[in-house]
Amino acid sequence: SSWIPEGFMDKMDHALQKPPDMLVAYKKSSEVSLNIPVPTFLKNNAFFKPFEMLVNMYGVPSYNESDPTMFFGLAYVLLFGAMFGDLGQGMVIVLAGILMRKKVSAEFSGILTRIGIGSMIFGIIYDSFFGYENVISSILPLPIYLRPMENINTMLIASIVLGVILVF
Repeated sequence: SSWIPEGFMDKMDHALQKPPDMLVAYKKSSEVSLNIPVPTFLKNNAFFKPFEMLVNMYGVPSYNESDPTMFFGLAYVLLFGAMFGDLGQGMVIVLAGILMRKKVSAEFSGILTRIGIGSMIFGIIYDSFFGYENVISSILPLPIYLRPMENINTMLIASIVLGVILVF
């Protein structure tokens, strides 16, 4: 016996047509004994797929619970980028993720790539390139830069507001 998502039943019927003497019966999860736990199938898009590894480290959500991977992935990228916002160092992290894809797991390298992108985005906002400020704004003079050391109160208030939003 095995578990399959409802959407795969037609594919399973097609795959099992070859042996003529095989009996295949389908049951919904509500028809199975309560003593048999229904497995969880996490299905996320390509951006959030690597974060399933971290979600599973905290515990796999039950079948009838919502999948926190998308929320977890967004919060992870956002908080890492806000903490480590630097365009140059973010590029190094992205490059490390790309180069590690064949040496380590695809999930780990995918996480590195995504947090590196978050770091790069915040690096542009913070106007920081390998620790040097005012480099990006001299090349791209836009009114979007927020330098943390010059705007400490704004950063503290933004941190509190973000924390409240994440708690809710």
